[in-house]
Amino acid sequence: MRFSSGRSRRCSSSTSARTSRGVFAGGWVGYLEERATARRHAEEAFTDYQDKRRALEDRARSQRQWAVQGASREKKNPKDNDKAQRDFRLNRTEKQAAKVRVTEKALDRLDVVDKPWRAGTSS
Repeated sequence: MRFSSGRSRRCSSSTSARTSRGVFAGGWVGYLEERATARRHAEEAFTDYQDKRRALEDRARSQRQWAVQGASREKKNPKDNDKAQRDFRLNRTEKQAAKVRVTEKALDRLDVVDKPWRAGTSS
């Protein structure tokens, strides 16, 4: 009886409930390369998400601070006694508060990217 000396060049994987089952034509090495590529893409996506979220949070914090400072400064020390000019400057700070709301909506619309799982770490 003769056995085939050829080895299978296909490898299947079923990792977790979040990922689908895949067949890798390159065998075990192809599977490892594909897994490393997927991990790298997940880490890049998570890093981009963190950067965008941090930038939007910083922008919202700055805009909120500017709106509060502008309104309080105008109420305490008006530049002149002209009511129209004072109201204009107060409305300008309200526009700044509207920009804060726009930034917060952009934060809400930001797609959440899960932190990639790393083997051997607890967090």
